[in-house]
Amino acid sequence: MKYILFLVIFIFSLLLLPTVVLGRATTPNLRPSPPGNIMPPKDFEQKLATREAKREEIRQQIEERIEIRTQER
Repeated sequence: MKYILFLVIFIFSLLLLPTVVLGRATTPNLRPSPPGNIMPPKDFEQKLATREAKREEIRQQIEERIEIRTQER
């Protein structure tokens, strides 16, 4: 009787083994994200505006350099 019970448990454990191994291999990393990353920060709009202003400034500098180079030619 002991051997039959052992055999049944052994067979079921062998059937579940690939599921456990594949489940761990395919499950994405489930680390909890830090609480600050759920909502955007309060100064998000301000950061976005300054970022856009910097981009616009860089665009203007590039356009000025292009104009200077075209005038030199």
